[in-house]
Amino acid sequence: MTGLYRNSKDKRVHQTAGQLYDAIRSLLEDGKPFESIGIKEVSAQAGIGRATFYRNFDYVDDVLKYQLDHLFMQLKEEQPPERFKSPDTLIPFFDFWVRHDQMLQVLLKANRWDIFAEQFRKATNTELPIIIEEHDLDQRSLRYLEQSINSLITATLYTWLTHGCIETAEELQQQFVLPFELYLKRTRDPSI
Repeated sequence: MTGLYRNSKDKRVHQTAGQLYDAIRSLLEDGKPFESIGIKEVSAQAGIGRATFYRNFDYVDDVLKYQLDHLFMQLKEEQPPERFKSPDTLIPFFDFWVRHDQMLQVLLKANRWDIFAEQFRKATNTELPIIIEEHDLDQRSLRYLEQSINSLITATLYTWLTHGCIETAEELQQQFVLPFELYLKRTRDPSI
């Protein structure tokens, strides 16, 4: 089921999306499974008409995508693309998500972490290649490395969420780097 939302700079659209997001979050907190949250129910919970919903979104998933896209735009405004340049520059990135963990919690409760992974890939598709290209990789290797980094970042955040959001941004950065360091150590010394 692929949907689409109408991206608008109209403040009313953003306000409506916020109301719908709050309604989804509330329904999830009440124990309602995401798959059974329908447009009629979320619209009623948000206090808006279904026609207003359909004017802006096709599916309930689209509300989550819209909210997440706005967070990624905010992240881009706060932090330059160099955030992926070295492991240390990832600390502000992880700090952003520590500060905005509510959205991530909603995706987890909705069992829709795939939305984060996809939106993250889209949001960084112009940043990672530029940074990785400095290493003079062919296109095929570049795609593999890009996907590996995306997967490890999303897995780091997912693990953080499912284990109680205990670690700081600095600790998350260390957890992100650890698999690379272990792998490199192992390739240099197979006896490890």
